[in-house]
Amino acid sequence: MTVAVGARLGPCEIQSPLGVGGMGEVYRARDSKLNRDIALKILPEVFALDPDGLARFKREAQVLASLNLPNIVACDHHAGQTRHREGKMIQRVFGLLVVLSLTTAPAVLAQWAKQRDPRVPSLRGGKPNLSAPTPRAADGKPDLSGVWWNVRDPLPKGVLAVEGDDFTAPRHMIDIMADLKPEQVQMEPWAEALFKKHLQAQGALDPVAHCQPFGVPSHLSVYPPHKIVQTPRLIVILHEYQTVFRQIFLDGRNPIPDPNPTWNGYSTGRWEGDTLVVDTVGFNDRSWLDRLGHPHSEALHVTERFRRRDVGHMDVEVTIEDPKAYRKPIVYTLRQTLSLDEDLLENFCTENEKDAPHYRP
Repeated sequence: MTVAVGARLGPCEIQSPLGVGGMGEVYRARDSKLNRDIALKILPEVFALDPDGLARFKREAQVLASLNLPNIVACDHHAGQTRHREGKMIQRVFGLLVVLSLTTAPAVLAQWAKQRDPRVPSLRGGKPNLSAPTPRAADGKPDLSGVWWNVRDPLPKGVLAVEGDDFTAPRHMIDIMADLKPEQVQMEPWAEALFKKHLQAQGALDPVAHCQPFGVPSHLSVYPPHKIVQTPRLIVILHEYQTVFRQIFLDGRNPIPDPNPTWNGYSTGRWEGDTLVVDTVGFNDRSWLDRLGHPHSEALHVTERFRRRDVGHMDVEVTIEDPKAYRKPIVYTLRQTLSLDEDLLENFCTENEKDAPHYRP
């Protein structure tokens, strides 16, 4: 079976494929328990369901574990399940895995060496002080620069993921209405009908599932990291997923009337005290506001308020206004944490993409 980048198998998150062997596929992954990069070998179902195949693989693991090699941390096996977007079982067993340390991985893996953010002060003993005061740029404004991750939450009840039942994701990536009671959700009839159609398709119509952009504001709420590069006249947001960039102009310009509709729109920003306020207009109507499928029209207006609370934490308040689709604004807040020593990696959705032909609305 082919495992998607970003999928989670127990404590391991898949980062990239490494190769294919006679008994399975090998992936680079991040083990949250070991707090290190590992190599993950996964058996196909034909082996995983075969007692002789399992016994053979266990013997391999035992031999590897007995070797006195510096990169071998542990060898273990793991059984699990994965579901398709419709929630139907498509594999009963992930198979078995071998855990190898990749802390001395070869350069061909294109993994950046860890580089501690020099703007993060240390406590006594060298531990980073994430509660230190917000750093300032040369012009005195809060410095929003850095690599940021959204805080992840358990999936809402009834929402299934290909990655498994223990998968977590930022709550507003899944549902922009997550903080609202059902009676507070006020959609126009056409938008409500389209939303129900998206739900019934169970993800098969999601533009992202077909390697289309997330768009604004959705891309800022996903679980892969993004990087903010700040200058006095321009802020650039670099998104790891799909290697997409976004420009926020601080030089006083305005979008032209009736601009060409785009996925990310046209963003202008201004400072209100220590808060960066970003207005974005000029959207097409092809993106979804979340992965449940809330739609929008080309009249969409997004306002984002970035406030870095301290060195390690930032809040982004998002206001969605679309009078053609929703009778009142939708407001939610993203909680983000600073990555201390990691940087973005290249990611292209279309590389080795094999899922879309199997979607069934």
